[in-house]
Amino acid sequence: MPHHDHRYFEKRAARAREAAGHKGGGRDARVAGHLALAYSALARRKKAQDELSES
Repeated sequence: MPHHDHRYFEKRAARAREAAGHKGGGRDARVAGHLALAYSALARRKKAQDELSES
């Protein structure tokens, strides 16, 4: 499994948020919104983990 830093997950969250806005509602928009939330959480977790490992 490749190693991704928090910036990777922040970019994925931004893309998912954009996709959620372009779907026009419905199931696809909900799924994209959930992906955006998940990627944002991964970005926060990865950033915290990276900061701890640098200390």
